[in-house]
Amino acid sequence: MKKLLVAFAVCVLISAAMGSQANAQLGVGVKVPPLVLPNLFLSYQLDEHTLLEAMAALHLSTGVSGISGGLVAKLYMDPWMLGEIALEPFLGAGAGVAIISVGLFGTTTTIFGVGVSGLGGLEYTFPDTPFSVFAEIGLSVSVLPSIGFGPLVDLGIRFDFPASVEVPL
Repeated sequence: MKKLLVAFAVCVLISAAMGSQANAQLGVGVKVPPLVLPNLFLSYQLDEHTLLEAMAALHLSTGVSGISGGLVAKLYMDPWMLGEIALEPFLGAGAGVAIISVGLFGTTTTIFGVGVSGLGGLEYTFPDTPFSVFAEIGLSVSVLPSIGFGPLVDLGIRFDFPASVEVPL
C-alpha cells in the first residue's frame, strides 16, 4: 500500500506540473481493467477537447508484486447523440513504466518495463453531476526490456472538481 501511495503522489506532481494552466479542471478517478487491480488516476481537462491523465497501480498476486504508472493524453470529439443521451468519443495515447517482482521456485526476478499505448473509447457524463463513466479499448506495446503487444481494456469512473477549484502551484 505504501508503494502505491508513493507512486500516486509522484503522478500527482507530474500531472500538476503538466496541467498548471489557469483554466485547467482537476478530476480524480479509477480505472478497472479485467482481472487486474484498479488504477487510480488524476486528470486535468485543459480545454473542451483535451484531457491529461496521470495514473498509478499496485500489482499483487501469487508470486507477483510491483507498481506501475503512466501518463495518457485524450482528445475528445463532438458527442454522439443517442436520443437524449450524449456519448463523447475519444482517442488517446500514452506512455508508462512498471517495476514488477516475480518470485518463482525460491528466486525473485525484478523486471523494469517501459511501454506506449493507443486507445479509443466512449464517455458519458451524468447530467447536473460531476461524475463521468467511460469504457476504453486499445493496444499496449512494451518497448523495454523487449518488444511485446497486449490488449488494453478499461472501465472507469471520474469525479471532476468544480472549475473554481484552483491548482496550487
